[in-house]
Formats: sequence, structure tokens, C-alpha cells
Amino acid sequence: MKKNKNREKKVKAKNKAERKTVEAKKAEHRWIGKTVLCILCLLSVTWLGLAAAGCGIEDTNGSKIEDVEFTVLEEEAVPEELKQEIEERKEMDFKLTYEDNGKLYIARGYGEKETGGYSISVKDVYLTQNALCFVTTLIGPGENETVAKAPSFPYIVVEVTNCDKNVVFE
Repeated sequence: MKKNKNREKKVKAKNKAERKTVEAKKAEHRWIGKTVLCILCLLSVTWLGLAAAGCGIEDTNGSKIEDVEFTVLEEEAVPEELKQEIEERKEMDFKLTYEDNGKLYIARGYGEKETGGYSISVKDVYLTQNALCFVTTLIGPGENETVAKAPSFPYIVVEVTNCDKNVVFE
């Protein structure tokens, strides 16, 4: 009889320990679930905040108000500070603006190309209600054109009168 009581105590103790282990696992799963839920909530709030702020996307408000006169600059006419910035970024695609003495300089680079013979066409520069739009196209070398085999870094810089609007590159 005494052996049965000891056995019963051991079984009860074992069951109690198993229950604690199961309860601990459930508590751990609840904690992990709550943590994941909190992280998802934080990410959602962050995403909504960025979306509400526009996250750097400029709405040009569509319609063209007027064309903007511009001058394509030779390298010698580009302000020195802008030249340095272009030199640092020329291997990658870039879009830069630089203001100086009431002038706005807009630079567009297309990164490293395997050969020479590339040019850039300014398709349009115009104002909308809340932006200055700058539209360019990269033109590759012609089929029968003789080109330098060395890499090139095509870019263009234009000068406009500063209009205190954000520049949208298209």
C-alpha cells in the first residue's frame, strides 16, 4: 500500500511538473505573439507616417503652367562646388540641384557607360503649380558611330532662374 502511495505522489509530482512546463510554454508563446504584434503595429504606424508625409514623392499637380528658359552649361561654367559634387557621384546615376546668386543649377547624370558617344537631350523644363519639372533623355551612340572604347560618364547641367520650387526629375 505504501508503494502505491509513493507511486501516486510521483505521478502527481510528474504531472504537476509537466503542467508547469506546458503553462510556461504557453506563456512563452503568448509573449512571442505579443512581441510580434507590437513590432507589426510599430511598422504599420511608421509606414502610415511615411505615406502621410509623402516620403519624398513630389506631386507635380500635373498641368504645365509655363515653360522655363534654361541654358545648358559647358563644364567651365559650372560652379566649382557643384563640379566637385558631380565628380564624387559621376559613376552612379544622379540628380542634383544647386542654388547660387539667384540661379538654380540642375544636374542629371546617367552613371558609368562602357563607351563614349552618349549625349543627353533636355526634352522639357517647365513649371507646375508646385514644382519645376526637368525632363531629360539619354541618347546612346549611333549604330555606325565611331566611339571611344573607354568608359564615359554622361551628365548635363542646366541653369535657370531660381523659382523656389522643388525640382522633379522625369
